[in-house]
Amino acid sequence: MIRRISPTLFAIFLLASPVAAQEVAGAPHDPVAAKAEGDRILAEGRAADVFDNITEDGVTRLRHKASGMICIFDAAARGNVVRIYPQSRMTPNRGDDVSCGSTLMGATFTIYATRYQVMPSEAQDMASSVAGIRDNWSNVQPLTGAFGVASVEGRPTPLFAAFKGRHPYGWDASTFIILTHIDGWSFKTRASGPVADADTIALTAGLMSVSSIPPPKN
Repeated sequence: MIRRISPTLFAIFLLASPVAAQEVAGAPHDPVAAKAEGDRILAEGRAADVFDNITEDGVTRLRHKASGMICIFDAAARGNVVRIYPQSRMTPNRGDDVSCGSTLMGATFTIYATRYQVMPSEAQDMASSVAGIRDNWSNVQPLTGAFGVASVEGRPTPLFAAFKGRHPYGWDASTFIILTHIDGWSFKTRASGPVADADTIALTAGLMSVSSIPPPKN
């Protein structure tokens, strides 16, 4: 199920969401500390040439220079990280394949931006992502529920998939994929965590996705 909302309603939804409220309440409101966390993430990931630290308030924000994706971090969260993946035949330029992630509420969230030399269709891209889950997880099954992913007017409707299974580290979990192609970039949000918290994880992943992925240029 897709929930399509206007930018104004999205702002209201974000403020009203108990998940968002929890994260805002947990975030340090010290701009200096938030900026320092951004610098630490970039230094640890050796990514200062690929991302800009655009933090201006108490929430850490890093912008991927090539795609415009904005990575949003709670500076107090565990596992805040950016990754630049090795160049390959499909992604020949440094910065063509990156991600940022963190651990919140006992779940992991990762947002990817990838510019392929030959861009697959969204359906092919999603099929590859699902195949990756099936190859690495065991006992994978579709996860049903009243899940929804937020989409903002003027942007493509993202593809969405939900599963449950045994995580490679040996714990049972739910996992979600939100995928969309914009201006030659593949943007993918992955979130995994306890099945009991699936609704909250899916909602948080959707909010992160629409907050991080840039609007189409045209």
